Amino acid sequence: MYRPYREIAATFFPKAIFAVDRFHVVQEYTKNLNRVRIRVMKGTRKGSPEYYLLKHQSELLGIRPDAWYRDRTGKKMMIFDPAAPRSYVSGLKRQMNRYELREALLDTSPDLRKAYHFRNRLSEYYRKENLSTAEEELRSLIRDLDSTGVEELQSFADTLRNWFREIINSFHIVKQEYVVDPKTGNVRLKEHRLTSSMIENRNKIIKMIKHNANGYTNWERFRNRVLFVLSRGPEDGHPDRQDKAVNSRENSSK
Repeated sequence: MYRPYREIAATFFPKAIFAVDRFHVVQEYTKNLNRVRIRVMKGTRKGSPEYYLLKHQSELLGIRPDAWYRDRTGKKMMIFDPAAPRSYVSGLKRQMNRYELREALLDTSPDLRKAYHFRNRLSEYYRKENLSTAEEELRSLIRDLDSTGVEELQSFADTLRNWFREIINSFHIVKQEYVVDPKTGNVRLKEHRLTSSMIENRNKIIKMIKHNANGYTNWERFRNRVLFVLSRGPEDGHPDRQDKAVNSRENSSK
């Protein structure tokens, strides 16, 4: 979500569909959620229960309300079950379960509770919407963020506006496949949306090539090595070995 990248892509790939995928949008929102938490924490007294919750229990803000896990017997358990067993929390000097800890954390500030609510709403947006409904729901989400009165959330609303079309484009389905659940044997249709994962993979490989060579001073040689490595399939080996293959070819041609 970097404006110069969008401008470069539009210049050199005018017919491409540009997308900002779920990972980057949620990552950006998480930064704003964390800013709310830090702002609230700075307004509390060090050593207070509120400060402890904001400082040491912040990971609870990243867990969905309906999240679950399996216990040692394989039984499905809700993480935020109000009736879950309590354990001693040394920072608060009392017995609490995760549900009570989360509620105590959110009670430290109305702004933090709003930020947590929209974090979950954003997650639901990506789980439930599709290409035909994503645009209308995203507009609704932006309006509601604007009306919160929370600066960090309003800033995120601006981000959604700036990248509106790219976010909607991420709902395009690029691949469908049937997968079998190994535990139940049930077959379901799995859809893959448009993401930037392939580009990021290529970028990682290019960085690896540069790292393995301790940098380059000759642009043409660097460019040739990148093109060679990226033209090879995964079965051809690690970029390290591919880079050595290029060295061998260059030496033999001298």
